[in-house]
Amino acid sequence: IWLEDPSYAELIESALEKARLIEENRRYQYHLEKMVDERTRRLRETEQKYRSIFENALEGIFQIDPEGRIISANPSLKRILGYSSFPNDKIPNVWQELFVNAERLIVFIIDMKNGKTVAGNRVQLYRKDGSKIWVSMHARPIFDENGELKRVEGFMIDITEQRQLEKQLRQTQKMEAI
Repeated sequence: IWLEDPSYAELIESALEKARLIEENRRYQYHLEKMVDERTRRLRETEQKYRSIFENALEGIFQIDPEGRIISANPSLKRILGYSSFPNDKIPNVWQELFVNAERLIVFIIDMKNGKTVAGNRVQLYRKDGSKIWVSMHARPIFDENGELKRVEGFMIDITEQRQLEKQLRQTQKMEAI
């Protein structure tokens, strides 16, 4: 008799529908968790790949904020500038402490603020110990959504030895001309 009661049949049908929906929800949840796990794994692999490039590059890679503070630097940049590590050493302000020639610094800052990418800019910098080195610098400005300079990204290569060899070659050529 209770099986013939329409309200009881509706109740059973409703319970079965809820059970079906719960099972379907579990399957979707499992599928979503697998997707998230896979994407997280791929993201970690990508991060490790680019971290390895950053950490092992021979070029000094950097990011500088608009005030000239180094935001990030790879080990090669620290080596080029004569630092063992920036967290333990005082982080140099690029604008105030590294450029030897103030006029070159001003041109560089103006170029960055005007959105100009600099490629192969040869500048002389101070190392931590006060010695001077020559670098070939490549940099580009990054702006925020309001058009304000957010940071400068780039890399540099120490060309001090190359400059010395070029100087020796010019001197040799002058001596041969005499």
